[in-house]
Amino acid sequence: MPPLPRLLLAAALALPLAACNGSGAKRDDPNKVAEIAEIETSLRGAAARAAIADAAPVSVAGRAFEAGVFPDRLYALVRPTPPRQELMSAYQEAAAARSGCKPDARRNGSYRRTPDKVLIKSGAARKSDGWVRVALLCGDPIALKAQAARAEKREKRKAARAADIAARKAAQAAARPVFVNGESWLYGVYENDPTLVQLRPDPPEKTTKGAYVAAARAASGCNAAPTGMTGQIPDRATIGAKGGGAAWLEMRIDCPTGDARSPAFPDYPQGGWTWLSFSRPHGFQVNYLAADGTAWLWYPGNERGVPELWRVDAGRDAICWTHPKNSWNPAAKTRGGRESCEPAISGRGRIIARLKGDPYRLASGNVPYPLPKCEAPKAFEFDRARHSC
Repeated sequence: MPPLPRLLLAAALALPLAACNGSGAKRDDPNKVAEIAEIETSLRGAAARAAIADAAPVSVAGRAFEAGVFPDRLYALVRPTPPRQELMSAYQEAAAARSGCKPDARRNGSYRRTPDKVLIKSGAARKSDGWVRVALLCGDPIALKAQAARAEKREKRKAARAADIAARKAAQAAARPVFVNGESWLYGVYENDPTLVQLRPDPPEKTTKGAYVAAARAASGCNAAPTGMTGQIPDRATIGAKGGGAAWLEMRIDCPTGDARSPAFPDYPQGGWTWLSFSRPHGFQVNYLAADGTAWLWYPGNERGVPELWRVDAGRDAICWTHPKNSWNPAAKTRGGRESCEPAISGRGRIIARLKGDPYRLASGNVPYPLPKCEAPKAFEFDRARHSC
């Protein structure tokens, strides 16, 4: 068969290229892959010969290569000298050293994902006389821009991960001991997000997820839940570090004040003030604390005040209360008569407002009216939209 005229050959080759580069068949269409590859090989034959003619020795980590760059700087041809097996990453480094451009992983075919693990055997490139084509980011401004955007995104993710690790370690380093039901825990609050805390038993010992949740709630005086996948683990499941011992667990704290580190009234408790607290189990409670260690509680639904004794245990940073024997705590389902202590941070986390002195005359043992659980007295100033049942 006589050869086709050059003009007809060019036209025949141009038609499939227009179809694959425009709105026609996609490059990944299985029916067009072989045809497109053949066309690209034909069109780039002169460019490949020019790259081979341009080839020069380059060295990658002491290993010798030859590398030449296509005239349009979209590709480079690389081969090791003498012929040997090499990783695809070494071919890419040699191409980058010769061209001064970055390899384009998107156009490196099956090598694009793990070039540092793909071994190019000497027989794989035998048909091309040992040369391996490496895509470059020299003459493609769109690809360069896309690669820069991807690199920036990777750097942001890397910086965010580093910041998260640093914040977690800082919270653990700043953790202070708190006592919950006679057990000691380490409780550290994140500097950049006061609603996140790090928690573990002290001394380290394996315990259940439910114990972590109870300790976080008691230590903060707020609702608490583990973050991430740990939230899907049953409460009875044991949480421990690798190799034994206790693991630090990150907890999300939902406080009325919105801050597990900086309560609205860090000087609580103080005598001579009437304090308003809020928690979802109890609702609003009004408590007058006298300087002599006596107190009177205006509890929701009660027709009389509840006499109390209060004190601060500075050694444990705790607030201790004693209620009458005939009193009943409906949330904890316990009776009074014995002193019970809670971490000071727990009590402070529930305080949302205060009034000077005893404006409601609670020290008389009387209350102005039965207090609704979800309605605080009007004299207190606080964000009523935020703190509600």
